[in-house]
Amino acid sequence: MKIYFFFLLAFLTMTYSCDRGSCGSIQCPQNMACYNGQCSCVPGFEGTNCDVVTAKKYTGIYKVFGNCIAFDYISQISYIEQGVNAANEITLTNFLNLGIDIKGYIDGTSITIPSQYTTSYDISGSGFYNPNNTQIDFKITYYDFTAIKTCDLKYVK
Repeated sequence: MKIYFFFLLAFLTMTYSCDRGSCGSIQCPQNMACYNGQCSCVPGFEGTNCDVVTAKKYTGIYKVFGNCIAFDYISQISYIEQGVNAANEITLTNFLNLGIDIKGYIDGTSITIPSQYTTSYDISGSGFYNPNNTQIDFKITYYDFTAIKTCDLKYVK
């Protein structure tokens, strides 16, 4: 009987001492979700009412400069477009003048380029957006099925 009582007491203590979901009854407006009892913008939206699509400030024409270990200095024009699958998705067009488009995902001022396979390349990397000068610094790794290459790129609007 003492063991049964002990387990019952332990169960009740754990059940009622835990936070039962500080967001349980909170209804957040569109483009917001509850985190720790507060409504906050979901990834891909920002602003006071979370009605601004984050990717829009990244879109436009960029001059791209940089170095890749596998080849010399890079200078090209590239476009960044808003993605179609998620509010925080962007597309970097004609990446490295290779004729391919790659996807990136925004989280605050960070951009993640998840591993993407094309017919000739495996590309991944990350970037940081500087709102003061609308520049994006990328660190990219790609594999062309002969060698792994890394690039430090600056996208300047």
